[in-house]
Amino acid sequence: MNLVGKIIIVSILVASVFFMAVAMAVYATHKNYREAVLAPDVGLQARLDKAKAENKALTEEAEKLKQQFDAEKAAKIQALVKLERELEIGRAELKTLDAKLAELEQAKSEAVAAMTATQEKTAGDRKEVGGQRTAVEEARKNREEHFQEVVRLTDELNQAVNEKELLRQRTEDLAKDAAKADQVLRNTR
Repeated sequence: MNLVGKIIIVSILVASVFFMAVAMAVYATHKNYREAVLAPDVGLQARLDKAKAENKALTEEAEKLKQQFDAEKAAKIQALVKLERELEIGRAELKTLDAKLAELEQAKSEAVAAMTATQEKTAGDRKEVGGQRTAVEEARKNREEHFQEVVRLTDELNQAVNEKELLRQRTEDLAKDAAKADQVLRNTR
């Protein structure tokens, strides 16, 4: 065997060892892709099912959110329409209230004018009543004075009547005494 044969045998040996090492490395790192795909929790199929379920849930949630958004948009439009109606009603009420306010202001100014006229008339009436009170007070004083005079004169009249009655009784008594004395004188004569 010559040198070239030896080199070829050694190179075949080295290549064999190298391929054996590569085969061992491949065998050591070899994965069963069927198990990797079909494993229950970590397999690609499980991850794919989870991703599909999550995609379905997110799609449903997006649909619900879209429906909710559409419902809220419709509610907002209805609320705006309602608020616009209420605004128009409020404006109409405001116009009505403004008209009533104008009427009330007019009535107030008329009432103030009437009150001023009434106050002026009342002031004149008060002056007149004051004059009449003074006249009534004077008349009352005069009446009191006349009443006092009438009472005094009545007392004097009653006294005079009593004195007259007393004098009449005395005169009668004296007349009786004089008649008795006359009779006694006639009888004694």
